[in-house]
Amino acid sequence: MYLIMRNFYKIHLLTTLLFGVLSFKTLGQDQSATYEIINLADDFYSVYQSSKTLSPEKRAEQFSQYFTSQFEPFYSNKSFVKSIESFSEIEDVYLLKNRELSKNLNGSMDSFIATFEDFKSETPIYILHSLGGFNGATRDLNGKSYLMFGVDLMAKYHNWKNDTPFFHHELFHVYHENFFQCNDELWCSLWTEGLATYVSHQLNSSASNDELMLNIPENMIKNVRSRLRYSLTDLKGKFYSKNPETYSSFFSFRKDETNLPYRRGYYLGYILAKEIGKDYSLEELAKMEKKTVELLLLKALDSLIELQG
Repeated sequence: MYLIMRNFYKIHLLTTLLFGVLSFKTLGQDQSATYEIINLADDFYSVYQSSKTLSPEKRAEQFSQYFTSQFEPFYSNKSFVKSIESFSEIEDVYLLKNRELSKNLNGSMDSFIATFEDFKSETPIYILHSLGGFNGATRDLNGKSYLMFGVDLMAKYHNWKNDTPFFHHELFHVYHENFFQCNDELWCSLWTEGLATYVSHQLNSSASNDELMLNIPENMIKNVRSRLRYSLTDLKGKFYSKNPETYSSFFSFRKDETNLPYRRGYYLGYILAKEIGKDYSLEELAKMEKKTVELLLLKALDSLIELQG
């Protein structure tokens, strides 16, 4: 396996930013695949440092111009104002996470391929400032798939040392999308996120709830399990929902009328994948067709509801 690392080094001349590109390779166990990693997290810090004397408006404009030129599909028409203003709060941890990330990602890629030997991907991997959007995400932008790691939210939320479970979660999304295409109804995300969490736990059996990202918000599992029957029946009623607000309450930071924890879809999806996983290997789960997944999720959901009495 080859990981091609592209880092962007900066020189500030008056108000003009001149950037050079350096490429290098690190070798892994599999010599047949090449993966490209583009680090724009470094760039955010450099532009932040070099633009301190500018007015807030000019500073945000400089950020926008530069980052749109580097990664237009993601940064086009984005506002940088809040991210610039709040950067000092995460600056030290951001720099530490960014230094560690590339090295740790390389090792995580090797251990992931040891389980999923047919893993191949032309998906570019971006390490960047997500402008408060995500810690890790796979996105289809302008018809092309990208895997992105948001160092800003990693700095904000990842207060643990071992990010391998997190990397395995995100790498599995890249692998899984080759076999499972479904994203319009809630149950689709329930499966993709729940299965990614289950796979991450299977590959890292000693991982904590923090490392599996199941403790955002704090005590999420405890608060879901204390009302597990209600959590499951609420999910069943919303199983086929296409409402973006419903999705956000299950997989993002939106509070809803249930008073259940936001992001609970990750844990509910995990316990459903775990239930289904009793009868299937990780490879079989990853390559399961859409209709089979739908039926098995409903069966597992009914079974867990019944167990609650």
